Amino acid sequence: MSVSDGFVTGFGSYGAFRPWDGYALTVEHSIYVDAACRRHGAGRRLLTALLDHAARAGMHVMIGVISADNLISIRLHEEFGFAVTGRLPEVGRKFDRWLGLVLMQKTLDLPEA
Repeated sequence: MSVSDGFVTGFGSYGAFRPWDGYALTVEHSIYVDAACRRHGAGRRLLTALLDHAARAGMHVMIGVISADNLISIRLHEEFGFAVTGRLPEVGRKFDRWLGLVLMQKTLDLPEA
């Protein structure tokens, strides 16, 4: 969670990518930053914390599923070493319009001993 002056500016989490044993070391994450607080580093801090926590928990890959029109989030993930691995056009619907998704993934670094 990202907090500024007692106000929650954003939150992030990760969980199982798929419920089967073969995917046990792959996680999918989600980050939300309040619109009024964007472009001030909260997303960067949350993503850093999620990557660190997942690596220390022994996870191998982190997946991000990002709205295709969210270029800022896509760029942020690229800066952190995520690569685009797929695109899913018109798979979601929100605010009376179709949404495409961009799949991004990063192999996690093992934490230093």
